[in-house]
Amino acid sequence: MVPTDARDVTVFWNDVGAGFWLYQAAMPQTLIQAMIPTLKVHVNTPQDYRGAFDTPIGFPDVVNLTSGFYVLLPRGVLGVAAGTPLSWPRPYSTEFIATYSLRF
Repeated sequence: MVPTDARDVTVFWNDVGAGFWLYQAAMPQTLIQAMIPTLKVHVNTPQDYRGAFDTPIGFPDVVNLTSGFYVLLPRGVLGVAAGTPLSWPRPYSTEFIATYSLRF
């Protein structure tokens, strides 16, 4: 993230994830075509204004662990996951994520 104002934080977001095909339907006409569990690690690295308590603003280095799964449907992909920060400060304890992508 590169801000348009020099007073804001520049942040580099990076992550690594892995998943595998737990289930894949033999017939393409089935409702649930595949299930794919995933595990991801996200790292938010500020390039300036580093630290949780800097003034006037500060952005901490944050490491998050997210686990979830994707369900492939005939016309879309449903994703559900939960994440938690592994580093301090912890701005939240748990987050829940749900997505749906319609394929057309």
